[in-house]
Amino acid sequence: MLEIKIQENLFDVKIKDRIFSIDADNIDNHLLIDKFIKKYRGNRTIDDTFIEDCQVVIDELLGKGSYDYLFDKDDLKPYYVILALAEEIQAKFDEHATTERQKEKQDRIKNELDSLNSLTREFGNLQKQMDYTKNKYGLKDYVNSRQKRSSKNNKNRKSRNRNKN
Repeated sequence: MLEIKIQENLFDVKIKDRIFSIDADNIDNHLLIDKFIKKYRGNRTIDDTFIEDCQVVIDELLGKGSYDYLFDKDDLKPYYVILALAEEIQAKFDEHATTERQKEKQDRIKNELDSLNSLTREFGNLQKQMDYTKNKYGLKDYVNSRQKRSSKNNKNRKSRNRNKN
């Protein structure tokens, strides 16, 4: 029988020695942050609507009066706090939405990628060593010169064999 546990997805945030509890599953929080970020992404101008929107978002996420408690003056700090909260809310939401099987699969894939990256680094080191050896000892030229000699010797043998007949 399948048993599904419904858990709260709450996490705590400490700002200015005060702990705030945020629900990462609250759809209103996601919509509010999404609307705010779309409106102000890349916009660094501070005007009255920006300040009001920051105040609304922070008071909704952290509780009424949080904006006034946290910020003494109007600057970009509330914007940065909102972005940090948005990232953490999304991370907690994604973490909670991932099943154990998916986590195991992700861990397995991560381990395989780490192994491949390690192998790639080792091949890179081997290539560096080969290049160093080639440059220091000239092995490429040595091999090429030996091949040329052997082909000349073979030609001479063939011509000598023809002359004998």
